[in-house]
Amino acid sequence: MTVGNNIKFYREKNGLTQKELSQQIHVSRQTISNWENGISYPDIESTVIMSSIFNCSLDELLNRDYALVVKKLRIKKIVQKVNKYGTLLFLIANMITLFINFTIDRKLNWSLVPLTSSILVVTFIQTFCRV
Repeated sequence: MTVGNNIKFYREKNGLTQKELSQQIHVSRQTISNWENGISYPDIESTVIMSSIFNCSLDELLNRDYALVVKKLRIKKIVQKVNKYGTLLFLIANMITLFINFTIDRKLNWSLVPLTSSILVVTFIQTFCRV
């Protein structure tokens, strides 16, 4: 069984609906659904609260699959940091390029069109392709 299957099993065993469980954990009902369907994993705090609600150990709830859960949570946090700081560094590099170009030529020229396009592409990816 997967973590999501275990959450659903223990939730139903305790006679709880997704909405009732979500209210006890302070997350949305859709979040519980995502956990049960394997779309996402609960964070550590939510997992501890669920194990208390279900009166089972963390090991039982995670089905000894906690190494995979922790790995996916770490990867997600790393990707979020790369997105955050990568975008910032990219924008700083572009500002430096604009400054150097303006300082040398005393005007902005067409060589900046690809630069502007790349800024738009990165902004689009950051906005619409969240991990």
